[in-house]
Amino acid sequence: MKINVKKLKSICNLDPKSVFKLLEKQGGIISQDKQGNKHGYLDNDSNILAVCHVDTVQSSQFFKIKKELILSPRLDDRLGIYTSLFHLPKMGIKLDILLTDNEEIGQTTASNFVPKKDYHWIVGFDRKGTGVVLYNYDSVNWKNAISDFFAIQQGTYSDISELEDLKISAVNVGIGYHNEHSKDAYMVKKEFLYQIECFEKFYKKYKNTVFPHVPSVGFGKWTKWTNNDSIPYDSYWKDAHTSEDIVICPHCGQETDYENLQGNNIICENCLQSFPFDSIPDEIEDTVCYYCDSIGHKNKNCANCREYNSNIEECDEVEDLVYCPHCENYFEPDDIEFFNELDYCPKCYNVLTKV
Repeated sequence: MKINVKKLKSICNLDPKSVFKLLEKQGGIISQDKQGNKHGYLDNDSNILAVCHVDTVQSSQFFKIKKELILSPRLDDRLGIYTSLFHLPKMGIKLDILLTDNEEIGQTTASNFVPKKDYHWIVGFDRKGTGVVLYNYDSVNWKNAISDFFAIQQGTYSDISELEDLKISAVNVGIGYHNEHSKDAYMVKKEFLYQIECFEKFYKKYKNTVFPHVPSVGFGKWTKWTNNDSIPYDSYWKDAHTSEDIVICPHCGQETDYENLQGNNIICENCLQSFPFDSIPDEIEDTVCYYCDSIGHKNKNCANCREYNSNIEECDEVEDLVYCPHCENYFEPDDIEFFNELDYCPKCYNVLTKV
């Protein structure tokens, strides 16, 4: 099924209030807490709940089609809203829909949602590229079911992170957008359609299957951000250092070190969850990109700003290699995985895209 570009553009150009009204026109109900924070809910008589957020980092209404790309600073998460409200229903897949606000500042109104029925599982359409993220929803049965259709990746936070108390499993599905939160955001049509095709197959197989979830406790449980917190881990971070290069992972409570880096996040060597940090030990200062101050990019190009980093050791044969911006690795062109007319990185299995 083709993308309805006209409908997507109209959703990208709406303000949050108008997006909620759009849900109301389809029979949805808008709720508001004492602070004026809203969430919307549409009951489509489904056993599956889809979650998206109306807020965006960028306010620009720029929208342009460029061959296989669609450019818009608001694709995160207006593409998810388009997917849930229009694209999937056209395919005969109607899900109950939860629209939230304030996700981009870590205070999603998803936590205010109290369902009146039990769901089989939850899906978010709020992820870049391809593959999926599970966060703390990692039961064996759920992971096995997901891995049959998607590549499981690591992530930090989205609406579904705040829905653990519903005691059902959830997944955040990548829908083909990139450079999220920036004015240069874009989506790859083939990636979007491929992910939707994978979701359709997953949905048809598991729409009647219940996947329970045991909520996380202690360090593993998400703490809602406050206006005074720069990151959700502040309360853990102050007492985290046991030495100059060791920190305590807020997910599993185990010690890990600064060497396990992915962009500006530490990847715990025990549970493989990521978390941000606010200081840099002297030993790794030489891996900071001169152009954007990102940390830990040990390859020639910075994966955040795509600029050459003269502070990083050069590879003499780098021009003959293929660079993956997702996992920041180089590899031989012959190693590229090809499937369904798309090129995939052989290391992280994300789609390789030329912009």
